[in-house]
Amino acid sequence: MELGLPVPQRKWYQNKRLVAGLLASVLGICVLCSASAGWLAAAQPRPKLTWTMVRVEDIPNGGQIKAALRDAHARYEAKRHGNLTVAPMELESYTTQCYSWTGGTCRFLDCDESRQAQCVHKWGQGYFCMCPDGTCAGADGTCYSGNYEKVAHAVEIKNVQYPSETLYFPTSFFEHGVGVSESAGNPHNGYDDKFDLYRLPGVVTANYNDQIEFLVTTTGQPDWVAYATSGSHGSVGTVEMIKISRFWQDIQMASTIICKVPNGGSTYQMGSYDGYVTGSMGLASIHWFYISALSITGGVNEWIRGPPGPQGQWTFHPSFDDSMLHTCA
Repeated sequence: MELGLPVPQRKWYQNKRLVAGLLASVLGICVLCSASAGWLAAAQPRPKLTWTMVRVEDIPNGGQIKAALRDAHARYEAKRHGNLTVAPMELESYTTQCYSWTGGTCRFLDCDESRQAQCVHKWGQGYFCMCPDGTCAGADGTCYSGNYEKVAHAVEIKNVQYPSETLYFPTSFFEHGVGVSESAGNPHNGYDDKFDLYRLPGVVTANYNDQIEFLVTTTGQPDWVAYATSGSHGSVGTVEMIKISRFWQDIQMASTIICKVPNGGSTYQMGSYDGYVTGSMGLASIHWFYISALSITGGVNEWIRGPPGPQGQWTFHPSFDDSMLHTCA
């Protein structure tokens, strides 16, 4: 007879084969359920989602919603900044027909009363003296009622010394220099040679014979204007084209003087002020549009040493009413 201790029996969860079988069964059931759910979902028609971009004005009452939002923003800004008047954005204009910024700022002092402007705060930019709705900045930095007067449309501008040379704006995105060419009207060259003239109201100091200023643009690129740039380090300046926008500066700096040549009949000089001339300081000089005899690129240069002569004189075809123009000083 053998004597010994009783041998304990293993529990069911200690049976490796049994546990492994149960886990495999559960896993199989989960896979089967997942596959069935996917098949059922695929069998059901799914709604087709489409995205459409619409303007606020195109939704029901969209115009009223937009106006209410802008009015609320204006009232909030006015309350936040005390006596500042905040103009709704859609009332500001930055085109050759009307430009809202007078060139003045009002960060520490109010806008000068003579400007007839209102102080507007633009976040991240500063405080600007802007013309109220229905008015535009003049040559003297004052707001005048109405848009700029268009005095000439689709005219060709030719040089007196070289009458076969016609002024043009390039249409290439990479070129901003105003040029002259005998074939400026050839459509294959990619030039705009038909110009529009917009007269700015107001005049600057008597030091410059109260000359009339214009925005010189083309019918093909109506938001680009010609202006004479100063040369740096003694180099010769050129006439460039720049896009009118809210990032430009004083409109006076983008305008062009057009005056009559003394005893010159229907010939004119065109030039830009180099610096600010509003007020009585008279620190700026006039840079006349000029064709250099040495130029081989067809560009238009500037002339600052007195009257430019026939190389800096121009004719307009067809002619326009020049009764408002003054004689070149």
